[in-house]
Amino acid sequence: GEIRTVRYDPEAVGHTHSDGQAWGHPVLIMESHRPDHGEIRILEIEMLAGRAEGDLAVETLWSLAERFPTMQLYTHDGALRGTHAHEIQKMGIVPVYKQHRDKDHGEASSKRPGTPREFPLGPATVLQPDGSERTYAIHTRGGHPHIAVLDEVGTPQLFPLKRVNIERRGRKRGAMYFYNIYRAPAALGGGVTRLRMTRHRDSEVNREERLHIISEQDPDFAPIYSRRSGVESANNRLKQSLDERRSRYVGRAGAMLCLLGA
Repeated sequence: GEIRTVRYDPEAVGHTHSDGQAWGHPVLIMESHRPDHGEIRILEIEMLAGRAEGDLAVETLWSLAERFPTMQLYTHDGALRGTHAHEIQKMGIVPVYKQHRDKDHGEASSKRPGTPREFPLGPATVLQPDGSERTYAIHTRGGHPHIAVLDEVGTPQLFPLKRVNIERRGRKRGAMYFYNIYRAPAALGGGVTRLRMTRHRDSEVNREERLHIISEQDPDFAPIYSRRSGVESANNRLKQSLDERRSRYVGRAGAMLCLLGA
């Protein structure tokens, strides 16, 4: 019979993505997108090399924030969690990403998105149009805040709040934090409330996991997050330029050279 030499890359690592488990050299590519000009620029390329994607994204973003101090928004896929969003908010940047969902049947994915997660957030004071104040219990669903009101049988009914403004504040030590201004629904008398988006201490409950500055229910989410489609198209073209979507070289250095077009 035929004897074949096993080909493998000793520096390859395992990585989980939307299509399942892969073995190779996963890469983090940071790109800027100007939809008014249709311009996409690659700002940074980093090999994960066994590191968590979200952790590497935050580490790289700290470096980019120093080079581009006017950066306002950052979009990422489901690799981001509340701990990463907390660090990004400290940079004064608004993270826009999809919240992890509870699994319905098996693993949640783009084809099986799962159930939006719900959390109690605590009480909030709503300033009514007549100047009076009312205190409501706030629950979040899918990262968006709702007023929870008990019905006649004691079941909480959720009324979504409407975001009207984002406030960015600075701390004395240089880190930033955010507040959102929301409008209560007319069915509850209207009025406005102010919710803190960034936790003050690392020991505090993971507030950024439960409450997003711009949630998927926010009308601004879709036009902002849709910019990722252009970035993903550029990444797919880059992958398709490789033979069988594989690097022609062995090792991380070789894979990076292949990625850069060498």
